[in-house]
Amino acid sequence: MRTMNTELQSRFARYAQSFLTGDENIDRNLRLKEEHTFCVLQEARIIMQGEAVSPEEFSPGEIAALLHDLSRFEQFARFQTFRDASSFDHGAESGRLAEADHWLDDLAGDDRRDVLFAIVRHNQMAISDAPSPRAKKLAGIVRDADKIDIFRVFLQYLPQNDDPEITFSLANTRVVSPEILAAIREKRPVDHAKMKNVVDFLAAKIQWVYDLNTATARKIFLDRELLKKLGDFLTDVPEIPALLQTAENDLREGLRK
Repeated sequence: MRTMNTELQSRFARYAQSFLTGDENIDRNLRLKEEHTFCVLQEARIIMQGEAVSPEEFSPGEIAALLHDLSRFEQFARFQTFRDASSFDHGAESGRLAEADHWLDDLAGDDRRDVLFAIVRHNQMAISDAPSPRAKKLAGIVRDADKIDIFRVFLQYLPQNDDPEITFSLANTRVVSPEILAAIREKRPVDHAKMKNVVDFLAAKIQWVYDLNTATARKIFLDRELLKKLGDFLTDVPEIPALLQTAENDLREGLRK
């Protein structure tokens, strides 16, 4: 199976570390994004193996996963936030950087096009207008891998509660906003710009189970009990248990189909 050149991974690590400042309040978030990137790469590999993707898809999928958050380092350096609404669309900017800084020069035309699409669209509310079936598949794989590792990040950091940027520095108000609650109940995408507090941020992740593109990702959500672990941080919000139960039931039903 054709896999990604390890030099590209080394180049990415050097790039990410070039933004380190010596200020731990800044650097911990930059290191977090470097770690997240390599974890998403590994999750994408697991998903692609589970989905038995073709050898021609495997390496482009790896590259898209590696570069999906390329602009996050510039974003935090410039704006001290990972919130796109307060800075820039990190998917679009990652695609621009991937082209401008020659990260994709070794890819042939169709490979380059499909990888770029996956990078640019991985964070959109929906994947649309794909230039090829493979481009849509790669975007879905990166999107699923990203979601899985974002769960790891906040489940790891929330018990410490010492890095407000993990939850976009949102207020720790312990209620779920009506707009967020309605979107989850209606199983439609949540507009991140409408999130008002930490509970909104966490509750919005329940909706992610309706936006998974692969059976492998659905199985990972169930096997790792991600929804149950999420619920442990929301035990004081009365609307949440029923939403979690519905989402888990729907996940299991989806795997049976």
